[in-house]
Amino acid sequence: MSTGAPLRRAGNRGRSSRAPRPSGTAPYGQPPYGQSPYSQAPYSQAPYWQPPYGQPPYGQAPYWQPPYGQQPYGQHPYGQHPYGQAPYGHPGYGGWQSPRTRPTVVTSAGVLGIVTGALTALGSLVMLIAALSGERDAVTTLLILGLPCAVGLIAGGVRLLQRHAPGLLFGSALAAIGVLAVALVAGMLTLGDEDRVAVAVFVLFACVLPAITAVFARLRAVTHWVGG
Repeated sequence: MSTGAPLRRAGNRGRSSRAPRPSGTAPYGQPPYGQSPYSQAPYSQAPYWQPPYGQPPYGQAPYWQPPYGQQPYGQHPYGQHPYGQAPYGHPGYGGWQSPRTRPTVVTSAGVLGIVTGALTALGSLVMLIAALSGERDAVTTLLILGLPCAVGLIAGGVRLLQRHAPGLLFGSALAAIGVLAVALVAGMLTLGDEDRVAVAVFVLFACVLPAITAVFARLRAVTHWVGG
C-alpha cells in the first residue's frame, strides 16, 4: 500500500483549515498596503516630527527659555538696567549724585555769596556817599571797608559755581562779619544811646547773610565736590 496518497490528503486538509486572509490586509507585524512602516511610532514614543511630551516643537523655545535675542522675564541685557533702578556706582534719586553733577548745597553757597556780596556792596556804597556828604563818624568810615569784602564775596561765589576752592568765599564772609563787629564796637564807644541801638540792630541783621554764607562754604558736601 502506497504512503503518498495519505500524505497528500493530510496536506490538503491542513491547507483547507487555514482561514483565508481578507483582501487588502497585511500579514501580522507588517503595515497595510500603502502605508509606510515609519509613519507611526511605537506606543509611548513620539514620531520623528513630533517631540516627546514636555518638549516644544522644533523652532520654538521652551516656556522657561525665551527665543534667541530676548531676555527672560526679570533679567536685563548686559549694560542695561530696569526702569527706576540706577546702575551700580550711580545712585538714583535721593542718593549720592555723580561727581560731575553740582550738588544743590554748592549752588546755594555760590548764590548766597553773590547775593551777600551785592547787598554788602550796596550798603558800603551808601556809607561812602554819606561820608562824602559830611557824616564822617567812625561807624560810617568802618562800614565803607565792606566794599572789598563785597568784591571777594561775589568773586568767591562765582568761582565756587565753577568748581574752584571755596576759600575766597569763606574768607570774604568772615571779613564782612569782622567789619560789622568792629563797626558795632566803634558805635558802642562813640555814639549816643539811640544811635547805639540803631547800629546794633543794623549789625545784627547785616551779619545773618555773611554767617550763613560762611557756614555753607565749609560744608562737607561743598568741599568734597570741589576736591573730587
